[in-house]
Amino acid sequence: MGLVDAGRSVDADWAETAGCLISTLPFQVDLSARPSLRGLLTQLRAQTLEMRRHAHVELTEVRRWSGRHGAAPLFDTVVMYARRTLSEALEARGCGWTNLQLVEEGDALVTLSVHGGAQLRIELEHDAARLAEDEAGRMLGHVTRLLTVMGAADADAPVAGLDMLSAAETEALLALGRPRDAGA
Repeated sequence: MGLVDAGRSVDADWAETAGCLISTLPFQVDLSARPSLRGLLTQLRAQTLEMRRHAHVELTEVRRWSGRHGAAPLFDTVVMYARRTLSEALEARGCGWTNLQLVEEGDALVTLSVHGGAQLRIELEHDAARLAEDEAGRMLGHVTRLLTVMGAADADAPVAGLDMLSAAETEALLALGRPRDAGA
């Protein structure tokens, strides 16, 4: 997956700069150690902070480090978190612009955008030519269910035990493992 960094924390002079300063870097999460929720969140925070050191490295260098060359994509999924939406940030600065939207024009299959603020807002943009609307909706449902479960879980609960499927999806998967009635 690609993880977006806002870029404004790199240099104090950039905090008031207008324009898009983001960078998106490949980000992998290793779950092979079967971490607890606390362990995973600690790992993700450490990885994210480490990644920021490389936020403004040239893309050719990132490709070299990752072993991807030419047109091979670095990631097909992008995750972005912002403390507030662009409209909220401009409103807080007294700008008269309202109802602004950023539109993803990259080549990622899926972009998951999470905005903080008074209420957490989660959006999933997708390439409609490669991913059907209903499938994208299911993916967004999985993310929101998983975040809800994480919020209610004990910090030492194993991540592998956290459920993100709907009741209908769980039943459909369980049905696949049941033997068919041989007498019918």
